Amino acid sequence: MPRLVARLAELGYTPETDPGVIVDGPHLEICFQRVDLEARSKTPVHLDLAVDDWPAEIDRLTNLGATVHRRFEAHVWMRDPEGIDFCLVDASQR
Repeated sequence: MPRLVARLAELGYTPETDPGVIVDGPHLEICFQRVDLEARSKTPVHLDLAVDDWPAEIDRLTNLGATVHRRFEAHVWMRDPEGIDFCLVDASQR
């Protein structure tokens, strides 16, 4: 890990210059990143959720009202009933 921190510092990414924050827990990692966005009506939040049986989880979530926006090889881009984007990621591919 120290080599990674040193490499990022060489690229100019330090806690003082990088607007991103990662909250890392035993089962959850959330990255907050400042981005320039035009004003929009939906919340600019996107979660990637790693699941063991992602086809079953897609079915479960669509039964609860989520929709599939686009499928990829190891993840699926979905929207909750309010239109908020999120992805389900095949945990075995991480």
